[in-house]
Amino acid sequence: MERSTSGGEDATRFEPQMGQHVRLITGWWSQGECNRIQRVVSRIFIGNYIASRSADELRRHRITHAVGIRDPQERLLIRPLFPDFITYQFVEAPYNVGRASIIPHFYNMIRILEELLAKNPDIHILVYCMDGIERSPSFITAYLMQKYRLSVDNAVRWVQNHRYCAQPSSGNYNTRLVEFEPFTQLSPAHACPEDSAVTDGDVTFHHHRRYHEVSALATPLDFSLDKSIKRVRMVEGDGESSDQMET
Repeated sequence: MERSTSGGEDATRFEPQMGQHVRLITGWWSQGECNRIQRVVSRIFIGNYIASRSADELRRHRITHAVGIRDPQERLLIRPLFPDFITYQFVEAPYNVGRASIIPHFYNMIRILEELLAKNPDIHILVYCMDGIERSPSFITAYLMQKYRLSVDNAVRWVQNHRYCAQPSSGNYNTRLVEFEPFTQLSPAHACPEDSAVTDGDVTFHHHRRYHEVSALATPLDFSLDKSIKRVRMVEGDGESSDQMET
């Protein structure tokens, strides 16, 4: 697999296989590459704040839409800069996760990307955050996990093979990705849940006649593996159900 350097290369080289084992590829990389845009999969690109400010870089990759991931304190910086040729959306996500609920934000990003990609084959999307090291790689990792059923490690390595400086950190976003992984196995591959509802204490995913209801019994929408207890109730077919306790 080759690294993403241009938006005009053969897109088939930028699609992982379902459940693929990804090997980390070492190669040439300079600090300056962190301030540039790289393609991760077909029509989805990654970058940082500096790259998002370069009209030449955006045009070189034919970026039409940008999804900025920003902490509330970053709103004055991460904002629409080129509204004449870029359509912007934003996901509010903290720099430091702490006890914040991030999984609903992952699903929000997945929904945004899927809807944009389905609109027009000419749409190219830049996902970026302030430094392009943790948050934007983490959100693209969540998308890869959901769409291609990649494990956390394989999805992170896929992103790193295109952007070496990507590094979801342990105890922060990488922890939330680990917590998100079981959810990507519950919901259908290649699609976000068709009808999802997020409320305090409950996340319900619906898909045709099957749904998975996950209730956090300790802290609402806190998916911490070591601090919350979850009940997973799976209902299929004519309503047969089974309950399983997880600690």
